[in-house]
Amino acid sequence: SRLPEAEALGADVLSRQRRLLPPNSADFVDTLNNVALLRRAQGKYREAEALYTEAIQDARATDGMDRAYTLQIMSNLVIAYRFEGKLAEAEKLNNDVLDQQRRLLGPEHPDTVQSLYFSAVLLSDMGRFEESERDARAVLQLRKKVLGPDHPETLACEITVAVELKNEGKFKEAESLSTHAYEAYLQQLGPDHADTFQAVNCLANVHHDEGRLDSAGQMLRDVLERERRVLGPGHSRTLSTLVELGRVYFDKHDLDKAQTAAEEVRERVGTNPGSRLIRRAEADELLGRIALARDDAAGAEKLFREAAEMRTERSSDDWETWVDKSALGEALTALGRLDEARPLLTDAKRGLADAGSRIPADRRGEIERAAARIEKLNLVAHHPAEDDGRAAQP
Repeated sequence: SRLPEAEALGADVLSRQRRLLPPNSADFVDTLNNVALLRRAQGKYREAEALYTEAIQDARATDGMDRAYTLQIMSNLVIAYRFEGKLAEAEKLNNDVLDQQRRLLGPEHPDTVQSLYFSAVLLSDMGRFEESERDARAVLQLRKKVLGPDHPETLACEITVAVELKNEGKFKEAESLSTHAYEAYLQQLGPDHADTFQAVNCLANVHHDEGRLDSAGQMLRDVLERERRVLGPGHSRTLSTLVELGRVYFDKHDLDKAQTAAEEVRERVGTNPGSRLIRRAEADELLGRIALARDDAAGAEKLFREAAEMRTERSSDDWETWVDKSALGEALTALGRLDEARPLLTDAKRGLADAGSRIPADRRGEIERAAARIEKLNLVAHHPAEDDGRAAQP
């Protein structure tokens, strides 16, 4: 896990190979791919993208280069695109890779199945949950056939299907699949394996969406303790669990514990790049909600602005960005800055309405919430504060 040292060694090899080898050397292409992998693992997605692109161009010009390996590098570029928020580019490239793998390797080859799995993940990221479920179920059937029903890769796909069912609001079926995956992982890999952690998180999220806050909180506390010990307190997955636990505390109206969880995420992430920065945006959103609940509109404004800015870096049209902007509009309304709040709320309402079914089932209430915030703004505009500073009653 000493990634900076590994990257430094790889970069040194790459620099020497640039001087000593022709660009279409198989060894040079392999090093490009390896250094890109190391940079991607550290959240340096733009740098990884540049190296993957160079590797693909050189691989295509290299005589005797295994075409299947070139397709693997293209798949790696798909992942980099995804983490950069370039979902349209990722989907287009992945579909191209998948078509070529089906012709070259066959539909049941592990590389082909993995690309179909990437398709399910990308479709989920874009909010196309039914299409994602379709592809995930196809992968699940292939992995059951080739690997068996309780193989770790089969179970990982079962969790993916469960997530899509949860996003569609099919909580009972999602709970059944995630429970099976968790129990199988527990038996095969034990309670301290990363795959087991993922299954617990999925099951806890389903319980949270169903309103079973006590059981969700207990599962998240248990897995958080194990993730801190096994993965480390600053690992992206540990931080994701901490954010979800903070949301459970918030829904239980335990604002102090929710704030403690969110502030730890902010402290752990700092300003590190990559997927961990998304955890920072999630923590800022939660802290903003806590600030609003405590009538601290000024604090909420700052937090929602930061969350929206971080999410906009990945995608300005992401539904979570519109959620942050809608909440920011509420904070500005509370501060009496109605001229600033109105365009934000209007755009957020339109953005969330356009997103529609692309929003997970448990968050679709944000559409109605955005409309209610506009109604509240209009009410404040028609009944301004009286001379004593108190809001006039309608």
